[in-house]
Amino acid sequence: MLGPTAEDLDDKSATETTADGLNFLLEKGKQILPQLLDEEVTATYSGLRAATEHSDYQIEMDAALRYLCLGGIRSTGISAAMGIAEYGVELLREAGLELKLKSEFKTVKMPTIGQVALRPHQNAEMIAENPLYAEMVCHCERVSRGELLDALNAPIPAAALDGLRRRTRASQGRCRDSIVMRRWFRHCEGGVFPPEAIPL
Repeated sequence: MLGPTAEDLDDKSATETTADGLNFLLEKGKQILPQLLDEEVTATYSGLRAATEHSDYQIEMDAALRYLCLGGIRSTGISAAMGIAEYGVELLREAGLELKLKSEFKTVKMPTIGQVALRPHQNAEMIAENPLYAEMVCHCERVSRGELLDALNAPIPAAALDGLRRRTRASQGRCRDSIVMRRWFRHCEGGVFPPEAIPL
């Protein structure tokens, strides 16, 4: 994966990718890993994110109005999110907000959707306990029926199709959306949760 680029735009509808942007990334990628250019480009992505006229975070607490602003975060929010959250909690506490933990706090462990750890379809013990982990629904991203059902029945479930995609990467691969995945999503849209009986 190469990217991202970052451009300041005034047009709030400009969500397309561009040849210039792709060529820029390919040129930079060539400097890091020349063999990368031998690979086919299978997908490109773009999007808009909110920004301010300032280059730094806009974090302000108005105790009188009981208002906390965390804005202008941009790309570095990926690595800074936990620190920003802790600082925000500190500002709220200093403003007089009484903070207390939930009496029934749900511990949530998100699934590993990368290839660093063993995925369920690679784990013989998990397959022995639940054969659905061996039934591939999305072959591009190697997502099993068991993983999709886990996402739908998690303590914090994937309540929409976009959530299911983000939680499991189903339909996010090279094919972009197989016939099987479309069948699954149609059933999900019809309110079939969980869809154990959907044919493959």
